[in-house]
Amino acid sequence: MSRDMTNTYDPNLAEYLDEASVRREMARAVQVCAECRQCHDRCPVFRDTFRVLDMLGNEADRMTPHVQDQLADACYDCGLCLLECPHSPALESPGVDVPALMLRHRAMARAAGLRPLRRRLAGAISGRRELLRRTIRRLPGGVRERIVPAGFAEWFAQRPRVRSIMGQGRVAVFPTCGIEYGDPGVGVDAVKVLEHNGVECSVVCPTRCCGAELLAEGDVGRFTQVAIRNIREFKKAVDDGREIVVLSARCLEVVQKHYLDFVGGPDARHVAQHAQGIAGYLMALHEGEEASLDLEFRGDRPGEVAHGPSCAARSSGEAHFAEALMRLTGCSVSRFDQCCGGGECREILAGAPSAGHPVQLLARAYGLARER
Repeated sequence: MSRDMTNTYDPNLAEYLDEASVRREMARAVQVCAECRQCHDRCPVFRDTFRVLDMLGNEADRMTPHVQDQLADACYDCGLCLLECPHSPALESPGVDVPALMLRHRAMARAAGLRPLRRRLAGAISGRRELLRRTIRRLPGGVRERIVPAGFAEWFAQRPRVRSIMGQGRVAVFPTCGIEYGDPGVGVDAVKVLEHNGVECSVVCPTRCCGAELLAEGDVGRFTQVAIRNIREFKKAVDDGREIVVLSARCLEVVQKHYLDFVGGPDARHVAQHAQGIAGYLMALHEGEEASLDLEFRGDRPGEVAHGPSCAARSSGEAHFAEALMRLTGCSVSRFDQCCGGGECREILAGAPSAGHPVQLLARAYGLARER
């Protein structure tokens, strides 16, 4: 479900990209944060901001546009400040939503030609990366495999079909760019675990991006186009009776929240209601009345692991589900919270030599062979 949006963060309003309106909201929101300071230890952005405000007599409206721009540019989209914020739009009106405000500032800066060089270069690299991906996909199979290893979607298309007689569910897996191009083994093990538990799997939008990179760069127009296209594909799967299982916590947040914020409508809501992370889906299977998770673990199980979830996994609740899932195998789980300082960081498991992701620990515990 989308967070409650106040008018100032609604991307559908005409003043969303207006520079004067954005700067007024920056001053208002930062003043609220300065008087609260509960987030002083959440990230270095807040510490630096409060240090500047102390020099300005704690008056946020004295911040220059340059200082505001530096604040927005320094934010790395972890979203942790909203987790326990006592002034969020869900608790008071108009409230403060710093992640939404930073997105709005970047969209405004892009529209007004105010983006710093670092942001412009990052956007250019991001665009070239997607062009490179499309080019590689069009190469003949033998040539493509010499450049990059086969991705998750190719593995899924070539593997023997698995037909389950258990009928415990039907899902459409959305691997996301991170799994498709970066770590296909996580997707392979996720499908194996799902099918081991009698869940029928298909793949939706196998190599498409959720649009997170475009949104981070303030490219609202292209992000909205991507979101509309993906919502259409996701809805087909949902109408076919499948849940959407998103393998990246960051992309799950985009599907569940940002598609509603920037596109909205009944289709986006319908998709958001049927989208889950892999750990959340498996725990729902475990706790459901009409289905169950196999708790017979005959494979390798570590006695103890330390879990370092991504910021997105923490904010979406996937970290909680992942840790509950790992405890079902009998291992002890401790957590270390350390932001990687970037938007797309991976889960980290220490103490599980053959697994780098919670679903891979579960796969090894079942005795399922690792392929990637």
